[in-house]
Amino acid sequence: MSKKTEKKIGLVLGGGAIRGIAHVGVLKVLQDINLPIHQVVGTSIGALIGALFCQYRDARVVEEVIRTALDSKNLRKFGVEVEYITMSTRGRKKHSLQETFRRLHLYYQAIKSYGVVEDKKMILAISDLLPDASIEDLNPKFAAVATDLYSGEPVILNSGSLRAAVRASLSIPLIFPPVQLNGKLLVDGMVTSLVPVEEALKLGAEVVIAVDVREPIQMRETPLNAVEVMVRCERISAFQLAQQGLQKAHAVIRPFSAQAMSWGFDQGLDHIKKGEEATRKQMLNIMEVMKKSQKKSWLRKLEEFIEKLEK
Repeated sequence: MSKKTEKKIGLVLGGGAIRGIAHVGVLKVLQDINLPIHQVVGTSIGALIGALFCQYRDARVVEEVIRTALDSKNLRKFGVEVEYITMSTRGRKKHSLQETFRRLHLYYQAIKSYGVVEDKKMILAISDLLPDASIEDLNPKFAAVATDLYSGEPVILNSGSLRAAVRASLSIPLIFPPVQLNGKLLVDGMVTSLVPVEEALKLGAEVVIAVDVREPIQMRETPLNAVEVMVRCERISAFQLAQQGLQKAHAVIRPFSAQAMSWGFDQGLDHIKKGEEATRKQMLNIMEVMKKSQKKSWLRKLEEFIEKLEK
């Protein structure tokens, strides 16, 4: 098969908070089989991991960056702070009086400002993780997806500052302030495109492999207040919207089971292993998808890789 007939492969990395570290494991296995990735499109944490991969072009370097970040006092403090705030809006359990006052303080901060975490903390955290670059210079091609508060539409960020694009895609409403960029007011891409399959197709991908790290919505706990009802409704809306997009993907990798709950910052490294395991389990499916789009020599290498896994 000539190069002219090879189809462009797009890798889609979805949002899912700390669970998104599983993307690193997925990338490691796809790199081991030399999958020819032409573009990476990411939302939220998927945008961050995707940006690191497109910049370094080595999943194991990305893994080392993430490991270093998880060991960093400053980044750990930032991550734990974000984790606490996120958990405080999700009603995992009833709180003590002290915890209730802490939550009220968070809500007060949200009312008087655009986000309860200072913008400079977000900028510093991204600067520590990700060297800046022009997105146009990256190979594979990269795009982050954010949401425009003016139009209500998803926005594809595939040019300009890499850090600015990732920051916009990561700007979780309530937690981080929106980002002013190119005349738009941008927040987390998860609001409109939790797993950005359609955006990858718009950018020219002919074969889409999507990685779904969404949190399950099957929660039996009753919301404790109106805020938790609102948050639950928003999650359901985003979840169902993502389901529609995933139907257009040619292969979907899911590192977490439908019942798996995982929010702990300390679980990050375990998620890398989950990403690796889930990708290996999808090898036969990936091979079927690739049969019509790749050279026979590459397919033979993939078959050899699968045979090793089965031994």
